[in-house]
Amino acid sequence: MKRFKLAFLFCFSMLLLIPLAFTTLQEDAVSQLDNRMLAKIPVSRRLWITQGENFLRDRIGFRDDFILFYRQAMYRLFNVFEHPRYTLGSNGHLYLIDATAIEFYQSLYDSTALGQIKDKLEILHQYLKSKNKHLLFVQMPMKQNVYPEFVPSYIHKGTKPLLSAALDEALKDGGIPHIYLADVLRRYRAIAPTFHQKFDPQHYTAVGAFVAHEAIAHELQKLYPNYPIPLWSDFHQSSLKENLAMYFLHTEEEEVPVLQRISRDFDIKHLKDDLLDINISTNQNAPIKKTLFLIGDSFLYDKRVYYSEQGALDYYGHAFEKVYLIPLAEVKNIYTLIERYQPDIILYETVEWMLQNHFRFNWTQPS
Repeated sequence: MKRFKLAFLFCFSMLLLIPLAFTTLQEDAVSQLDNRMLAKIPVSRRLWITQGENFLRDRIGFRDDFILFYRQAMYRLFNVFEHPRYTLGSNGHLYLIDATAIEFYQSLYDSTALGQIKDKLEILHQYLKSKNKHLLFVQMPMKQNVYPEFVPSYIHKGTKPLLSAALDEALKDGGIPHIYLADVLRRYRAIAPTFHQKFDPQHYTAVGAFVAHEAIAHELQKLYPNYPIPLWSDFHQSSLKENLAMYFLHTEEEEVPVLQRISRDFDIKHLKDDLLDINISTNQNAPIKKTLFLIGDSFLYDKRVYYSEQGALDYYGHAFEKVYLIPLAEVKNIYTLIERYQPDIILYETVEWMLQNHFRFNWTQPS
């Protein structure tokens, strides 16, 4: 009995001491599971008294392994999904629950936001028009707006119109060229999924991207009648099984569509100067002898959509003589970029739930 007690005491001590021995001591450590910074290391006795518990809870050894095991067990046994950025809806669909996305979906936007965004687009439109240039503003929908029936019941949609829908109406009244792609992607989902079930819930699928760029092409034809509409035959169609480990579902896979342009009649170059660090396409044989600014968020370049370094250049490089693929993060002042590179048309894209964030950079016109 004495040996048994000693063995039990030894094992119990090891269970306590081994995790402590592997405590994370790295400064500014980040938890991928919680999507946040871990508690800082207390630097004084007084701070140890007040912050020591948080430090040990965040940094004790094997913490992530225990949390992952718990989340996997809850999902497998009770279909309860825990993640800092996503939630599980019905039919196995994941949805983004970023605070900004939820506020957008529940129409919790500032009453002045609509007017401010419309005014900035109106000023940009008129500025380009005065220089015989064009603007096409594109709103991409979030998954909640394309697959609303699977959204968890606890996430209630707002009673007033979404900011994107209200902006769509306001831009129609103002005569500003634009396209809102929610209806297009909703309609096509009867043929093929336009958003993933679990893999990358933030972006459309490769099929959704094709449908979106096809709709944009029809808008561009109103400006350039000889603009070529993309064809399914332009792309090699296949699929991949993607692991869902990023959502802690290590044993699950999802089959996702892949579209890759069969041949490119344009060249890709890298531009790096004091204003931009981007890829551009050049095509001397393009049917549209114009320069396009393709400004937008990750819907235009995410590799989980395009499976290519070229991103949306594969949809526009064959049509325009020169295309600048400009991530919104690169845009410090849009008017400075216009003055420097002289585009003939700006295709400005934003996903709807980030509308307010994407209109906070400097819009001051150069004197």
